[in-house]
Amino acid sequence: MWHGAFSIGPRYLVPMLPFMVVGLGAFIVTWGTRWWAKLLTAVLGIWSFIVIWVETLGGQRFPDWTPNPLFNYSLPKFIGGDIARNIGMGIGLSGHLSLVPLLIIVTGLGALYFYANRVVAKEVTS
Repeated sequence: MWHGAFSIGPRYLVPMLPFMVVGLGAFIVTWGTRWWAKLLTAVLGIWSFIVIWVETLGGQRFPDWTPNPLFNYSLPKFIGGDIARNIGMGIGLSGHLSLVPLLIIVTGLGALYFYANRVVAKEVTS
């Protein structure tokens, strides 16, 4: 059986993700207008985003096995400046500075997404 090699995340749980989204949708429809539900959803979403990015960017080589990869491997490597190869390194930047092009791309795509939603919302209300 394939053990996943240098991958992160729960690869055995991927097939059930569509079903989890149905549950998340039901939660948002039922409780989504309450402040605590919005806060809970935002906190868990932000935590998920941070964990995946740190585990993806922290270190050049993910270990075969470690009991807690976020705190035993990825976070110390990320804090220490051992960043995985990325676009910034291709243009000569190193360490945390190499993440600037990626940050610019992600910020630009996020701004484009919110701008497009705003334009669509104006057209719908008109």
